[in-house]
Amino acid sequence: MTIDASGEFRIPGQELNAKISLQNISPQEFSGYYQNFGIVIPQGLIDALVGLKFKGNILYFDILGNCKNLNISKEKLNVLLNSQLELKGQYSPRDKQ
Repeated sequence: MTIDASGEFRIPGQELNAKISLQNISPQEFSGYYQNFGIVIPQGLIDALVGLKFKGNILYFDILGNCKNLNISKEKLNVLLNSQLELKGQYSPRDKQ
């Protein structure tokens, strides 16, 4: 598992620019956070590149992720993922949307 992060926060303007890189993350290592929901992830890895920008009280994000042999199950549902995800969006903490 490799996590790398870099960024800059400008105090006067309350602006953040950050990049986070995740490689070979095993969700199984974080099972304590989701096992109470009945979710089981016995295998698989996740890679992701995350870009964050906070400006004008809005958080902008750009995420590119890859799943490799990610096996997710809950009750009788079982999913095996080998996929790529690209997600772009924004969130206003003030408006909570």
